[in-house]
Amino acid sequence: MATDRHQQVLNELVNWLVGVEEMAHEVYTAAAEVLGEDRHLANFVARLSKDEADHGRWMCAVRERIATGGHIPPSELRLDKAQRERVEAPLRRLQAETAAGRLTPKRAVSLIAEVEFTEWNDIFLYVLRTFGKRGREMQAMSAAIQEHERSIEAFIASRPPETRPQRDVARLAKVWDTRLLLVDDSPLILELLSGLLKASAQIVTAENGEKALAATRSHFFDAVVSDIQMSGMSGIEFYEQAVAEHPDLEKRFVFMSFDPSPAAKVFLANHHLPLLNKPFSPDELFDIVDNITTRKVP
Repeated sequence: MATDRHQQVLNELVNWLVGVEEMAHEVYTAAAEVLGEDRHLANFVARLSKDEADHGRWMCAVRERIATGGHIPPSELRLDKAQRERVEAPLRRLQAETAAGRLTPKRAVSLIAEVEFTEWNDIFLYVLRTFGKRGREMQAMSAAIQEHERSIEAFIASRPPETRPQRDVARLAKVWDTRLLLVDDSPLILELLSGLLKASAQIVTAENGEKALAATRSHFFDAVVSDIQMSGMSGIEFYEQAVAEHPDLEKRFVFMSFDPSPAAKVFLANHHLPLLNKPFSPDELFDIVDNITTRKVP
């Protein structure tokens, strides 16, 4: 009987999360459409909508995993009706004001902050980590949640003061430490890059494409900085194999080169991949890596 009760609590929690993620996707999509005159805000809300659709798919995968049976640990968390309603309340207000045509940019930002800064994301992460998949896939999901939260903080900070939320918004909890993979067959370059970037991220280094490819199989990386010309596997070959195995790395590469070949230049242009021309300044490196880790990529 205790097992049945645990299963019921878990099913209720996961089904509620699936429903909230789906509702958030729909509400944000509708809000983005009515905020079209504020293009900056509309684009941001549309991206939030896409994020919530991704989160909903992840939670559906958790639900499917639970349904297949096997050993599932009991949930240590349950939500009563009042708690669920409190989390949903700002989302429902955003939905109602959008439908009624009363949604202003300032009100939209305020309600989105309320939605995202509830315990919703903490509950989502708890379920994902407890009952979801492990290893690299879980790392990628955690990194995506961190990007989602960081983008909200950055967007609110970028708004004119008169359109920011009236109440103070505490920083969201950090759920993932940025991880970078640095690839070069020169130990001196790897040491330099590691020293420059270690303050902002966890660093993993590889002195050739083969070792770098092995690293991507066990770890998720927010950005990969790779030389093009290397002994053995080239940077381009490493990119092609890594992306074939892990499509989530497609837009996370930065390449370095003194003098890339015409074929390499065409490849980078066709795939919209950034290039650091050696010699480069530390600020150029910081900016291009930040553009990727904060999702300012095409």
